[in-house]
Amino acid sequence: MEMLAETDEAIQDIGRNIGYDQSLTFIRVFKKHTGETPGQYRKKLRSESK
Repeated sequence: MEMLAETDEAIQDIGRNIGYDQSLTFIRVFKKHTGETPGQYRKKLRSESK
C-alpha cells in the first residue's frame, strides 16, 4: 500500500517487487484484503490528495 501511495511504479512491478510472479495474483490478493484493486486504491488516494 505504501508503494502504491508513494511511487508511480507500475502495479505489475510493485507486485513483482513484493514477491508475486504474476501481477494478477497480486491484484486478487490485494482486492481480497482491501476490497479494491491496487489501481482503485491508488486512484482513490490521488483524488483525496487534491
